[in-house]
Amino acid sequence: GLVFTLAAYNDLGGVAHALEKSMEVMWTSLTPPRQHRLRELLPALVRPGRGRPDERRFLTWAEAVQALGGNDLAQELLTLLSHDDDDEDEAAARSHAPAPLLRCYGFDADTQAPALVALYHDILLSHWPRLRSWIEEDRPLLERRDEVERLTTEAAAKRVRSEEHTSE
Repeated sequence: GLVFTLAAYNDLGGVAHALEKSMEVMWTSLTPPRQHRLRELLPALVRPGRGRPDERRFLTWAEAVQALGGNDLAQELLTLLSHDDDDEDEAAARSHAPAPLLRCYGFDADTQAPALVALYHDILLSHWPRLRSWIEEDRPLLERRDEVERLTTEAAAKRVRSEEHTSE
């Protein structure tokens, strides 16, 4: 039979090359409006590492929909990139990708939608050049966003501690 060594696999690019090719096929299968929306969403799903590797960032389904424009196209695009379903057109758009781009976590009974959305895997952050370039382009904005979130969280925690202390 055919023997495929690890060295040969790595010479062909291994997982990184397969992932890059898969993501580019998915990207080129999207219409320009969907590409534009996805360009807006994906950096929002990244927490810049500041001297460490970048990490996936979780958004609520509603936040992800808002990042994609807040309309039916946004809902459709999130569903397309994160769920398997019986729609033949959507299945054809995903047919070249071994895994979805986005992963959903939990379920929100109030909205009848997933609770959280994130990039499917951390490997996308380092092995999809298109996403890497977007992250680098947006890095100052992403770092400012994280700083604002950190300060907001600290202020809220301080306010809660103060209220607890006052009520004692």
